[in-house]
Amino acid sequence: MILALLYRDFIATFTDKGRLFELVLYPLSFLVIWGLMFKSGIVAPELAAQLLVINLIWSTSSSLQGQTNGPIMYDLWSREFAELLKEGITMQLYIVARVLFGTAIGVTNLLVFLLASPLFFGVPASQLLPLVTTFPIYWCASIGLAYVVAALVIRLGRSYAFLAWTGLQFIVTLSSPYTPLESVPLWLRVPAYLSPYAHVFEHVRNGGMTWYMVGLLEGILLLVIGMVAYRRIFKEAKRVGRLVTA
Repeated sequence: MILALLYRDFIATFTDKGRLFELVLYPLSFLVIWGLMFKSGIVAPELAAQLLVINLIWSTSSSLQGQTNGPIMYDLWSREFAELLKEGITMQLYIVARVLFGTAIGVTNLLVFLLASPLFFGVPASQLLPLVTTFPIYWCASIGLAYVVAALVIRLGRSYAFLAWTGLQFIVTLSSPYTPLESVPLWLRVPAYLSPYAHVFEHVRNGGMTWYMVGLLEGILLLVIGMVAYRRIFKEAKRVGRLVTA
């Protein structure tokens, strides 16, 4: 059943020119813009590499979360969501298939970044290492957020589908991607410390296991919260019949 859902998602995505264009354009733009900045030499190589890695983490996270939520949103818009459930697909199988799809796209983006950055822009492989080592953190955070978004859209309705494409961007922006946390205003520093992405970015800038471990714990916590929220809201919506009209 999961393989059938995955096959359906891949066919729907790669035969839709709009979705395929979106899938390729945004990661490619991150890579080209920040890769060219690294190659230009207008800033110190170490800083340029940090900015490149931070933006590629941002792009990969967007793919992980967006491509997990994307098929769900299209199912809701096309009214196929309720039909799939009538065919006996459980809520666990449905979301797991979406998570696997989003992870497959995100990992593909990551591999392209790792190959293209040294080949086309001359970025040393050693400076790309944080892109790989922090993957468990931003995977947990991105998939956890995808669960939360799916739960909110099921609960609040299709008019909130914009969260699938704006939620992560808002959280990453609050996570101080380009400046140290100590430099941001206090009112912004508090929510930033609660974001796993902020700890990922600090780890890229400064290294150290403290940032890494705190980010990982927060990422796992967000994943657990998202899974619990999705399960509860899905069961409630099914009980009251909201899924039929979702």
